[in-house]
Amino acid sequence: MNKDTFELLLNISKVDSFSQIERKTRNRDQAISDDEEFNRLKYLVNHGLISKNDDSYVITEYGFTVAHFQNWNEYLRHHKAILDRRLKKERIDLTISEFQNRTKLLPYFVSFISIVISILALTNPFSRDHSKDDIQVSDKLKTNIIKKSISSGGDTLSINEIKNDTLRKEL
Repeated sequence: MNKDTFELLLNISKVDSFSQIERKTRNRDQAISDDEEFNRLKYLVNHGLISKNDDSYVITEYGFTVAHFQNWNEYLRHHKAILDRRLKKERIDLTISEFQNRTKLLPYFVSFISIVISILALTNPFSRDHSKDDIQVSDKLKTNIIKKSISSGGDTLSINEIKNDTLRKEL
């Protein structure tokens, strides 16, 4: 599509309808420009960018979409990018559906294994006793550090010791 045809499409998109002006008295230059305009309108109608209603031309949805771009080549690049993205998405969807078809039982196996691990973690007595011992040792260690810091130098405590001490719920 040449530049003049695209500009005509832009002009038609800005108005509700476009009527071709018929001049009764025409000189040669006006007749040539009218013929060129008629050929451009015919081109736009043939490509579905505008439609002809009686004696006026109205832009179609396709023509309105094309008119939002700077030129025809920009529209074609945009349309190609959309097609490329759509094809890529379809390939990915096909790959995913093939994988799902091959591994129908995989989610069941994963959930069964996670349930077994959870039950083992809840029934294992060593994990609970060990964590309680760690908490008691760390609490004793914190209180010893605080006592040493108070007895050695006075009233200054480090920020970490204060934060750890304030997290305790003993009153």
